[in-house]
Amino acid sequence: MTDSDLKSHNSKVLDKGYFGCGIYQGFSADYAIYYAERYKQSDEIILSAVLSGRSYTVKKAGEKLGRNCEPGFDSHISPEAKEIVLFQSAQVLPIFIIRFVRVASTQIVEEEL
Repeated sequence: MTDSDLKSHNSKVLDKGYFGCGIYQGFSADYAIYYAERYKQSDEIILSAVLSGRSYTVKKAGEKLGRNCEPGFDSHISPEAKEIVLFQSAQVLPIFIIRFVRVASTQIVEEEL
């Protein structure tokens, strides 16, 4: 996505991207909620369908810091398989916006794979 694409979608780049410079999607709601609350102070996440194509599994965090997609691949998968990085907006189809409510005295605990 270009800077103008980001601005037109009211989006911004949070960092260079440990697993590549692209569009990050999580595989679980609890992981997405963590990022929504921490970085956006938001109570919404987006459920999307993605077209990953051929995925390159990143070996360690930082290996693809700020880099484009690995040649011969269409996406990157994080080492722990918690998120996927897509490099074209056409690979992502938003389906639902999900609004969540934090219940008092509860804590989100990330699932172990």
